Amino acid sequence: MYPTEIIASTGEGHWIPIMIGVIAHFIILIIYLKGLDFFPNQNLISIYLHGIGKGGSALFLLPAALYFFILTIITIRANAEIINIILLSK
Repeated sequence: MYPTEIIASTGEGHWIPIMIGVIAHFIILIIYLKGLDFFPNQNLISIYLHGIGKGGSALFLLPAALYFFILTIITIRANAEIINIILLSK
């Protein structure tokens, strides 16, 4: 969500949607790290390459690459919107 949508989504307590997003990200991070514990001294790419080969690893890693690309775009837009809200408001 973007800052203006977060502000518009609640009348008070704007921290609640932000905390829900933070908690969701931490849950995904914990699941990822627990999965890596099953394969010591390996990263996600080497796990996929040894387990399912190049074609399968590309199939699983392409959505992750797309996610990080979209995340970069959203982060830039959110920062620009924050600058507009805070610094350029009248």
